[in-house]
Amino acid sequence: MLLFPGLGKDTSTCEAHAKSTNIGAALIGPEILGLQAGGTFLTYLYGEQFEDDRYGFFVVRAFGDLKDEYRRFAIGLEGT
Repeated sequence: MLLFPGLGKDTSTCEAHAKSTNIGAALIGPEILGLQAGGTFLTYLYGEQFEDDRYGFFVVRAFGDLKDEYRRFAIGLEGT
């Protein structure tokens, strides 16, 4: 999110925040014993509390799984 002070007034300053930035990936791997391998990773670039000004990685989801049409085996952090 970019905030421009004065909303159009002649100023030379600009402020940028990473509070609403996230990075994620969905992965698909090879078939293992008839099950499709895959996984998901999602992180936010701010702390666990949105109002706090301590920036960092807050991992929301990070897991791997093996699945087919009827079964799914997963390990990791699925989040809510």
